[in-house]
Amino acid sequence: MASEKKLKLAFISKYVLSPERISGTGNFSYYLCRELNKKTDLTVIIGKNKTFEQSPDKNFKFERTGFPFSLRSGLIARKYGKDVVVFCSGITGLNLLALYLVFLKIILVGRKLILFQLTEPDLKGNSFLFRLVVPFVKKIVCTNRVIEEHFGKIAFGKTALVYPGIDTNKIKPIARPANKKPRIGYFGYFLDDKGPDKLVAAFKKVKPNAELFIVGKSKNDTKIENTMLQTAKNDPNIKFFGYQDNVLKMMNTCDIIVFPFRWSKCVLGLALTAIEAMALEKAVIVSNVSVLTPLIEDKKNGLVFSTDKELEQALSLLCKNSALRKKLGVAARKTVKEKFSVSSVSKDFLQVCNKVAEGL
Repeated sequence: MASEKKLKLAFISKYVLSPERISGTGNFSYYLCRELNKKTDLTVIIGKNKTFEQSPDKNFKFERTGFPFSLRSGLIARKYGKDVVVFCSGITGLNLLALYLVFLKIILVGRKLILFQLTEPDLKGNSFLFRLVVPFVKKIVCTNRVIEEHFGKIAFGKTALVYPGIDTNKIKPIARPANKKPRIGYFGYFLDDKGPDKLVAAFKKVKPNAELFIVGKSKNDTKIENTMLQTAKNDPNIKFFGYQDNVLKMMNTCDIIVFPFRWSKCVLGLALTAIEAMALEKAVIVSNVSVLTPLIEDKKNGLVFSTDKELEQALSLLCKNSALRKKLGVAARKTVKEKFSVSSVSKDFLQVCNKVAEGL
């Protein structure tokens, strides 16, 4: 019996990063490509960047290319005769995104193009040019409902929803000794939109019998980092760590992990670090923003806050209640295994690709 012909698929993404590196979009792309490679003839086309020379690994075939990325990546996809080309985008400006798609479509005449929008676009920005290039794409795959609803108004009937996912088999929880002081963690860039300064301020106000680990680094601007350092001055329970090569290992040393985002700017449709924290059976506290709330049913598998006062109350409650931490953590991992496993997510994504290839 002849073997089933594999779909010839190109996956274009500037950053495809193994899980040891902190990047929601890059890590998810890595997890997804590793799964897609099992069932397709896949070529991953990534950008040249010295910072990321270690990634990806040998789990799939990849090629690096440089500026102009959209032009060169399109030429590589055409060289390999791919049936379907996926353009992975974290671009928020729709008119800039439109220009990328125009270049790709000119090069990929006869190939079917899928836009895979990882982050929320600028919902208030001008979309005139993007509306003109909508016919160039066969499908727009979205990573949360806000993205899907936005593109649904521009490209009616062309959207599909595929949530991000992780490899739950590779992420194993490690319980901390019960007699240890509770440890709260923040993991990510020190940016205004990520809100780590809100967490430091809340911790100082509550003064729980706990320790706070702030793990990450500034990006372009040190204003938020300086604010946190000033707030935390002379407090031995607040510890700052720089970039970590193995962030999951450090996350596993925490009991509570907090995501105090102010908004969803430039974040994967569902924050991957939050999904990973849940998979590690950590009690998570998340702010009420669109890249976090689809993950959490308040008081069932985590806590959701909208105000600074609610954040303080959540910290106080979880620091005092180890049984609740355990209950929320177990429920959180169960949620990830049922809804955000990359093995099931990749099946949904591949189904979209196959339908596009078949002209459906």
